[in-house]
Amino acid sequence: MEIESELRLPNVCVEPLDEMLGYHYTMYDLIIDRFDFAFQPIVHTVTGHCIGVEALLRGTEKEGFPSILAFFDALARDRVLFGIDLKLRERAMRKFAEAGLAADMRLFYNVDNRVTAMPDYQPGQTDLLLERTGIPSSSFCFELSERYQFRSPEEMIHTLKRVKDRGLRIALDDFGAGFSGLQVLYQAEPDYLKIDRFFIEDVENDAKKKLFLATVVSLAHTLGVEVVAEGIETEAAFHLCRDIGCDYAQGFLIQRPTLHLREIMRRYDIVGEMNRRNQRGRSRDIDNVLSQMKELPPITLPRDDMRALLEYFRRNKQADFVPVVNERGEPKGIIRESDLKEFIYAPFGRDILLNRNVAAAVKNFVQRRPVAEISQRIEKILEIYRFNENAEGIIVTEGGRYRGFLSTRSILSIVTEKNIALARDQNPLTRLPGNRLITEHIVERLEDTARLPVFVYFDFDNFKPFNDLYGFRVGDRAILMFADILNTFRSKREMFVGHIGGDDFFAALTARDETDEMFCVTFVSEMVEKFANDVRSLYSVEDRERGSVISTDRDGVRRRFPLLTASASILFVKNRTEALIPERLDRALSEIKKRAKGSPDHLAWSVF
Repeated sequence: MEIESELRLPNVCVEPLDEMLGYHYTMYDLIIDRFDFAFQPIVHTVTGHCIGVEALLRGTEKEGFPSILAFFDALARDRVLFGIDLKLRERAMRKFAEAGLAADMRLFYNVDNRVTAMPDYQPGQTDLLLERTGIPSSSFCFELSERYQFRSPEEMIHTLKRVKDRGLRIALDDFGAGFSGLQVLYQAEPDYLKIDRFFIEDVENDAKKKLFLATVVSLAHTLGVEVVAEGIETEAAFHLCRDIGCDYAQGFLIQRPTLHLREIMRRYDIVGEMNRRNQRGRSRDIDNVLSQMKELPPITLPRDDMRALLEYFRRNKQADFVPVVNERGEPKGIIRESDLKEFIYAPFGRDILLNRNVAAAVKNFVQRRPVAEISQRIEKILEIYRFNENAEGIIVTEGGRYRGFLSTRSILSIVTEKNIALARDQNPLTRLPGNRLITEHIVERLEDTARLPVFVYFDFDNFKPFNDLYGFRVGDRAILMFADILNTFRSKREMFVGHIGGDDFFAALTARDETDEMFCVTFVSEMVEKFANDVRSLYSVEDRERGSVISTDRDGVRRRFPLLTASASILFVKNRTEALIPERLDRALSEIKKRAKGSPDHLAWSVF
């Protein structure tokens, strides 16, 4: 990685060092000629589209190294890490380019942070390799691991800023494997966060791992960072990671690493199949009901008599009641054990109950209880229960037939889980839908062929100097102000709005014809204009009158910045198939964003 830094290790005894490096380079050159790269896909958890492949070095064990990490440790020890890594990097890039994947996917390449400490380190080499192999800079992503720290925070910030300035992407790999993860996440501002496989393995059965994963995903999305779950090997782990909000998945379940790039698919149908199986044609509310519902066996009237009822309670000593259905399986209510005790503990009570005449009246013990269809939303089930708060719970039916029973405790658990899931899918600051819900909505809009999808991406102009000058609290007020504007305009026209993270927002509209398309442009322009006017109230009188602020830029230089505004990039999506490929949609968005930022009215639109 062309870690851009002016830092160098002192180069004492130049000639002996050169001789030593030359010897080691010759030795390793012979070894790496026998190495190869395997590639593993990284796919979207909703659409199944492959957004990139990770290059994984193969062949180190055959050369006597116990692991790939041991091989790179040896390179660092012999101080030839940079030169050998550069040769390996070019080999991976050429293999990727020759497969013709650069137009739709990104190449994720692992780089050892220690390359900057090598005596032969030279910045800018990746740019030359990209030009030589014909790979766009936007299609290349460095994976940085927190296993090896930079020599100083300043070096890391300086390095990563230069990498980003050249259009390269950054992924923070093995997150959670080291001790500096949160600090690196804060300072590096990566594009992707790859969760260490330790936290993915058996996550569906580990409450602490679930909590960690949910917290990290929420934090990443708040910062506008997309999350990759590594090491996905079971369908249960995939569903849990997807439900928690992981944007992408990587692992054996999707595809094992392959030496042959022709085996990499642009879309993995297994993801769609798993999502369909998980839904089973039901909503998420139904899944929550099923997870909490007790499938208590009922007794059937008039088939079952009093003997069957008493035998039921004898076998099920923990049961307080038994559900009752008719011969068609339709619920009639419940019979509580406590109502039978008056007879059971009275003299000759059991004989009385078993008397034929009394047994025929077993239906007299049935008490009606609230009933809810399994397909009803949680809110409706809760409403039914509120009208019957003294009941033990709710009888659940499917197609009118008895299916199970929800206790009071189960209902409360469902409501709690739904609220947690809702909060997880929302941005914690604005409470607007987050990345996962945005993606699901995009897919739904693209599948609706009746109307033209219109996607709008908003991001603030000059937000950093504003935030630095007035502080995070006022910065959050600006973000909330824009969220309120989106919600206000949503009431004027059918529109979905979401918060991608940080100062990036999303809106989706539909257009019926060309006239309606121009109305969409005017509608979005009004939102941008209103924010520019309203946000002035957050500035001091002096800054408002001057129309600018004095703050520090990313290079530490104090200069004048215009007041805060928002730019809007509008995409009229007519090629739905192309829009489902994240990389192509991102590229179209990147181009239009540049136009919007340079436009006097902070607005640009294009047909995709």
